[in-house]
Amino acid sequence: MEKLNFELNQVMKTVIKIFAFLLFVNVSFSQDAPKNGDAVKTVGYFDMRGTKAGYEINGYVVELTPEQVKMYDDRKLEVSGTVLIGKNENEVDIYIVKDVVVKILE
Repeated sequence: MEKLNFELNQVMKTVIKIFAFLLFVNVSFSQDAPKNGDAVKTVGYFDMRGTKAGYEINGYVVELTPEQVKMYDDRKLEVSGTVLIGKNENEVDIYIVKDVVVKILE
């Protein structure tokens, strides 16, 4: 019985170490939400459905003209600029990119 308790104790210590390591890795590589005025850069495709605020790419909203919408449709883009935090109609934070620079990658 003592040997079983010792083995369970060793297993629990190992599980705790693994859990602590995974928690550390998760916290170390997670991104903080941007603050007003932060420079941001993201790569992806615009959600061409659009919103009242603009078109979304990876959680950021960008204002586009109708000509830009046609030019960027189905293209892989790098978008950079300065973030402005606003609220949508449900009072949820939205991240609007101002001073936008769009680079077509594909």
